[in-house]
Amino acid sequence: MGGILSGCVTIENIDKTPFFYNKDLNVNIATYDKVKQSNIQNYWNRFNDKELTYFLNEVEKNNPNLSNALVNIKNYESLLINSQTKLRPNLFVNGSASEGKIAGSSNSYQQFGIQSSWEIDFLNKNKDVVNLNKLGLENAQNQWYDAKIILLAEAAKNYFSYQYCLKNVEILKNNLKSSVEQEKMTELKLEQGFESKVNFMLTQNVTKQAKNQLIAQQNQCENDLKALYVLSGIEQETLKEIVTVNDFNFNNLFIPTTIAGKLLLKRPDIQIAQNNVFINKYDLEKVKKSKYPTIEINGSITTSSLNIGNFSEKGSWSIGPLNISFPILDQKQIDAQENIGKEKIKQTEIELQYKIRNALREIEVSLNTLETNNKRKELISDIMASAKEIYEINLEKYQNGLITLFELEDYRKSYFNAILSHNQIEVTLINNTIDLFKVMGGDFKNE
Repeated sequence: MGGILSGCVTIENIDKTPFFYNKDLNVNIATYDKVKQSNIQNYWNRFNDKELTYFLNEVEKNNPNLSNALVNIKNYESLLINSQTKLRPNLFVNGSASEGKIAGSSNSYQQFGIQSSWEIDFLNKNKDVVNLNKLGLENAQNQWYDAKIILLAEAAKNYFSYQYCLKNVEILKNNLKSSVEQEKMTELKLEQGFESKVNFMLTQNVTKQAKNQLIAQQNQCENDLKALYVLSGIEQETLKEIVTVNDFNFNNLFIPTTIAGKLLLKRPDIQIAQNNVFINKYDLEKVKKSKYPTIEINGSITTSSLNIGNFSEKGSWSIGPLNISFPILDQKQIDAQENIGKEKIKQTEIELQYKIRNALREIEVSLNTLETNNKRKELISDIMASAKEIYEINLEKYQNGLITLFELEDYRKSYFNAILSHNQIEVTLINNTIDLFKVMGGDFKNE
């Protein structure tokens, strides 16, 4: 396994890629979102933990930031629909009817009319607005997606932190049990004259330390449990039932050997930075096009029937007026806005390049950390196995009077610390894979 990025897009060639210059604004965003959602679900399914999946679903449903992000998406969807209506004529329909009698004569009037106005968009100004709103909608979706990735990653870390906290409690309970048994054995030897009072006091202190460690760990688990409740809204008693101590199957973790560089361009923050470049380009085009006149034509068709005594009239239609607006006195202001627009494009392009560099760094750090800790886990597993064997051998020696209690306590501490270290590296390794999921923008695959 190697912490290497395969096929990374470098800063020098990112501008040359079709992805950057030929953005397809006709992509079905709903379909694109389903693909992203599927990637997230597939990732968490790798853990093969139904309780984790249930917990994360509740976290997502009960998070106010995600709800706010969804409202923002709906606002941009509304803006997009409104801007699309300007690409076609506006139609207004009206109708009325009346009937009455004046001095013995009958009068009636009926009217049905259609009025229309249409801005003749020779320069595609309205189409640019539509594209701007498409980019704005996509940014809003990426912001929601990014917030979701970060939320689920941190929630999952809290879930495993609590799970391993419970595991440490079990280890500390066994440690306390062992300490109590050792204290009783030492007390018995003291009564028989085979052990000193100092050694008995030592075992008493060891037992007190074991109790103190257990109490501190139990308190930590209570705090972790409260954090899970705040995140998910699941009652704490229910959480105690569903989050239990399990031996994690590390074969479920997906630890890649390489990652295709093009995947980093799918990160939400890079998508947003790229869209911001396009937004500023469209804004600049909009400023440039404001130098030219705007033409709008109005028309109406009316069908009516008017009867007053012997007089009647039917039907009318009209086309016009033709409105032309021309920015005569705004040229200096437009030129100033154009200069500002050019600088904004430069600024967003610099920001995009920075985002790509930062993504490369984060992915490389995550891969290297994951690789290092996976190796450390193998070493610590060997150390724990050796420490256990050494402790069991020396426990038998102590029981046979071949070594002192002080010597045995050193071996027991080494074994106990090795168990805790093994637990810690396991939860660290899980967190590392979650961090890689986060920095890859929601998923990672060999491509």
